[in-house]
Amino acid sequence: KAAPASMATQRPLRILVADDSPVNQEVAKGLLELCGHQVTLDDDGQQAVDHFERAEFDLILMDIEMPELDGLAATRRVRAIEAERGGVRTPVIALSAHALVGFSAECEEAGMDGYLAKPIRPDELFDLTRSLADQTAPPAILMKS
Repeated sequence: KAAPASMATQRPLRILVADDSPVNQEVAKGLLELCGHQVTLDDDGQQAVDHFERAEFDLILMDIEMPELDGLAATRRVRAIEAERGGVRTPVIALSAHALVGFSAECEEAGMDGYLAKPIRPDELFDLTRSLADQTAPPAILMKS
């Protein structure tokens, strides 16, 4: 299935996807590559933190429940690394199969910028990447205070 025409003009983003499910990784990678984005896959939060220390990313999609280091702890480490570097804040979007009622405050406290429900809906993912690529308005999925 081809990406919508609006996707073809997106500025390519460097996106880190941290998820312990190979199926979720491949779905996210396939959708993101349709838009021309560069995708790095990690199986757990520790791998994601290690990758973040070595490379720059425009977006991180972070599963909440992973072995080694969960998404909340990994996001806290990413934010600590950014504070040390004094650099740009990388958007971190939580991925979760669970309803996040009452959980969004915990995600925000950890430094996450929003969330996507799993299974990933292509239109929500495309809206997110398009808003980041355009750098106009913040993504519609960002958590509300």
